[in-house]
Amino acid sequence: MSISKKKRFDVFRRDSFTCQYCGKRPPGVVLEVDHIQPVSKGGSDEEYNLITSCFDCNRGKTNTDIITEAPKPVEDLVAEQSEKIAQLAAFNELLMQTEDIREKAVERINKYWSGQLQCQLSGKQLASIRMFYKRLNYEAIVDAIDATVSRCSSTSKSQVFKYFCGVCWNMIKQQEGGE
Repeated sequence: MSISKKKRFDVFRRDSFTCQYCGKRPPGVVLEVDHIQPVSKGGSDEEYNLITSCFDCNRGKTNTDIITEAPKPVEDLVAEQSEKIAQLAAFNELLMQTEDIREKAVERINKYWSGQLQCQLSGKQLASIRMFYKRLNYEAIVDAIDATVSRCSSTSKSQVFKYFCGVCWNMIKQQEGGE
């Protein structure tokens, strides 16, 4: 027996025009009405035995009785997606906090540099400091500044920063098991 267009529409509306197996909606999919208990296994065409399904899910299900072999309900999928979104938001918050910590450390390093060498770091030099801070901790960078100050007190400012970069790179190589 065929399901009337009105009953089909009522099932679609009840299920919010959403496949109850995978959560997809038109226009990305074509919706169909599926029997919860297949007609071949005694199911009826009553609305309580009908569910909205997309073409792919309905064909994949064939005449399986979803009462005993049910896929995840849409509510579980929504809960999973909500949890993923919450975790992503928490991760983004952590990244922002990490970036804030890094910027404060770079400010402290800049102040220490200025105090030791009586000059300010340029924007490009600060970018180098940020890169070094990703691989070295604050104390190691301060040690590199101290080593630079002790070796290059009478050298030009641009050469001093180059020497400092060399000290940092050597520290990174040592950390990574190089020389």
